[in-house]
Amino acid sequence: MSIIESLRSILCKDSSIIVNRARLSYIERLFPEFKDYVIIYKKGKKRFNRDVSDVESNEYDIEVTGNPLEYSFGDDKFINSTLIIERYWYQEEESYIPLSRIEACTILNTCLKYLDTDNVIPIFILCDGKDYNKTAILGTIVQKNWLNTIEVTNNEIQALDIVKNDCSQLLLNHHKLSFSQPSNVSVSTLSTYHLFGFRHETLELPESEESCFEGSITLNIMANSILFDPPTRSSKNSLVLEIITGRNNSALVNLWHQLLLLNQYLMILDTYKEMNAKSNDKSNLLQYPSDFINPCVKDQDKIMENVNLLLINDYSYRKSCYNKIEEIYIENDENNIKLKQCIEAAFFRPNIDFTDLMWELLMCIPNYTQITECMHKIFQEILTGEYQPQLNVTNNTKFAKILPELSHQKTVTHLLVGCLPLETLVDIGFEKVSNDYKYILMNAGFITFDDIQTKFQKQSEKFDSNFYRKKLINMIQIHICLEFMLLLQKHINCPTDVLQSSLEYVLKEIASIEFSIEALKDLHKNKIYTLTIPAPNILINEVNKGIPATWRVNLVSESELSKTKTITYFSDMPIFPPNMYYTEHINKVNESFHITTAVISSTMGTHM
Repeated sequence: MSIIESLRSILCKDSSIIVNRARLSYIERLFPEFKDYVIIYKKGKKRFNRDVSDVESNEYDIEVTGNPLEYSFGDDKFINSTLIIERYWYQEEESYIPLSRIEACTILNTCLKYLDTDNVIPIFILCDGKDYNKTAILGTIVQKNWLNTIEVTNNEIQALDIVKNDCSQLLLNHHKLSFSQPSNVSVSTLSTYHLFGFRHETLELPESEESCFEGSITLNIMANSILFDPPTRSSKNSLVLEIITGRNNSALVNLWHQLLLLNQYLMILDTYKEMNAKSNDKSNLLQYPSDFINPCVKDQDKIMENVNLLLINDYSYRKSCYNKIEEIYIENDENNIKLKQCIEAAFFRPNIDFTDLMWELLMCIPNYTQITECMHKIFQEILTGEYQPQLNVTNNTKFAKILPELSHQKTVTHLLVGCLPLETLVDIGFEKVSNDYKYILMNAGFITFDDIQTKFQKQSEKFDSNFYRKKLINMIQIHICLEFMLLLQKHINCPTDVLQSSLEYVLKEIASIEFSIEALKDLHKNKIYTLTIPAPNILINEVNKGIPATWRVNLVSESELSKTKTITYFSDMPIFPPNMYYTEHINKVNESFHITTAVISSTMGTHM
């Protein structure tokens, strides 16, 4: 019988008690070493529509930014902006109803009395904080020969200057609990700085607004001294980065849309070929599925007009953007070109040829029949000699290999049978997008030419979906890396050469992520990626000028018969949701910290 089943059988007499395995933000903050645990709470209604709680409204003023004159003169684009509610807990935690301390003690004693298994995972009982000690959590860990009791309480809010100047009091409090000598206490601290944004899990974003998530950067500084200001150098400094794919205002959003489109095309081709393999009729028409969405679609009349211009070597439809490339390089010196500018410049890279321009136009067409008609028009113009496309000598597409044969053909219909137009389009699309990524990587100075060449395989002679899918995965990995680097370069004032080592680490970590075919089916869904990388030392000096968002102090002492661990957690906002935070104790002042104390007391013996 599992621990969950055992606890439910013990507590089944009270139908209002819930025993569950779940992730809790405040457990992760206080006890990051516990990856698997059980929580006990009361049954309650889940809150779908959440208003700002009394705790939040009393504690913080909502900052409203913007120019009222904009609305007066008709600029109302900001009306559709989303109010993002920031907090330190997960939204679902608001539905967990806590127990009183007396109820929690009774349940805890019952569990200890009837559980007969050694090495039981941690058990946490949520409390409402209305007792004298303001208890938030009671818990236990039953281990062989050890009984560990856990108590988490909320303390009064303290001003910043008191916290900074009274660190020694933490050590004195620990000595009173553990009866230990100062020399026998081990110290570890963690200072956390929110350099940009808040973690996605702690934001209340409507599902329709997921793509508005801007990402987050958190700096963690670990030390072994009980000083509020962290040392300038530490052996364990890390940056926790978080991005979302498909972010609306990302400089890479156009490339991401092209990856999504190529992924859909590959699935359409696979479905078509599977259907033909099972059917005796090989003349089945290729059709898009009902859920097909082209993220690159544009006005069709304009696209056809631009195709006609392309076939007479008139590129005026692109010239409206040409002046941007000069601005890109004027704004940046050669040694510190911003990644965002390199991404914008990829549209104007000097090695763009006909197949690139062809993909730019045809990818905007949502209808396969119209794509086929455009292909027919292009091939026919080339066949009759009315048009001669300009291709790079390095162009390895199937389109480039078809051209020499066209002069010996009387018709082009054999190139437009079945799925061939879509195969041709997919092939030139992969060539175009991969060349864009190569250009960005090289010009940003993040990676050498030799390194780039190893990341992009040459085209296969025969159309092979698996080959293109591997190439797609490779480009997705590079895309995610670039999103991380955009986040870093935009919000951390570091020169490119400092970020070089960070990129190498990001590339290595992202390359280890496995993308299955099933995962590619959900590529269109916004996905959060979190990455922890070593922090550049230059950041430590900068953050020492500021105040950490949270500061955790761990003090541990032990003897042969007992062990005591005290955890004091300072945070600029409450770490518990309103249902666990007694509002009478809230009296937030500027530059102050909420204080949470956790004590793990361990004694030798059995739990019986």
